[in-house]
Amino acid sequence: MLRVSDLSGRAWGGRFAAQASAQAAADPAAQRIGLKLDATDVDIAALLTDVAQFRKLEGKGRVTADVTTQGASVQRLKQALDGKAAFQLRDGAVRGINLAKTLRQWRSAVTLNKDAVQASSAEEKTDFSEISASFDIADGVARSKDLSGKSPFLRVGGEGLVDIGRGRVDYLAKATVTGTAEGQGGADLALLKGVTVPVQLVGPFEAVDYKVQWSAVSADLLSGAARGALGDRAKDALGGLLGGSATPAAAASGASAPSVKEQARDKAKEKAKDELKKLFGR
Repeated sequence: MLRVSDLSGRAWGGRFAAQASAQAAADPAAQRIGLKLDATDVDIAALLTDVAQFRKLEGKGRVTADVTTQGASVQRLKQALDGKAAFQLRDGAVRGINLAKTLRQWRSAVTLNKDAVQASSAEEKTDFSEISASFDIADGVARSKDLSGKSPFLRVGGEGLVDIGRGRVDYLAKATVTGTAEGQGGADLALLKGVTVPVQLVGPFEAVDYKVQWSAVSADLLSGAARGALGDRAKDALGGLLGGSATPAAAASGASAPSVKEQARDKAKEKAKDELKKLFGR
């Protein structure tokens, strides 16, 4: 048994302090390794590339881990990993998808009411001013329920798993538009403010696919909360379709005959349909 009670140094652009242990065994499959790590101001991309060949996360900050494993090969060590880990990063990014660019396509996507699968792209990324998550690890699978990412126009939460042993990810991120900027969606994103867009990340580390669940967004847009996010114009249009009051002109005329009311209601609905077509670009 080898125990290292105090190991410190510089790596991945920052500093780390660690405790470690290694236990030999007659059966190589039973040899054990343990590590407690507290790294500060490190480059997470460099760390994850070295440790797990995962290249989708960027940023600098703190990484902590308390893990144990056993096995006779690197692959087996990954598959037997148990413990906990966490990161808190600043000026970070998730590579493979540009959420601002993707969300700007919401009009046509929601109209089709169909989920869209987008392959990972090395040229695309989503920037965050801060991003954090913690993981419970068992049998090489890290599970997380508290992803938190913030940018000037987005808030992202989520939960899912990262299979370290098999090099796969299956994670559901939920992006909510909180603000807009001219270069990040402008008027297109303004109407989506307050609406949550689920994005499923699934696949091997080197080829993650992003499934944008626009069908869920369509349902959300029809809810009362989402109608508020769309503004008065959308609320008026939806209200007309749902059987709102007659037009002001008809009400002022004092007409009470059923045929007049029906005609006014039909006109209101037609106007509402026209407004919704303009909103959804059709």
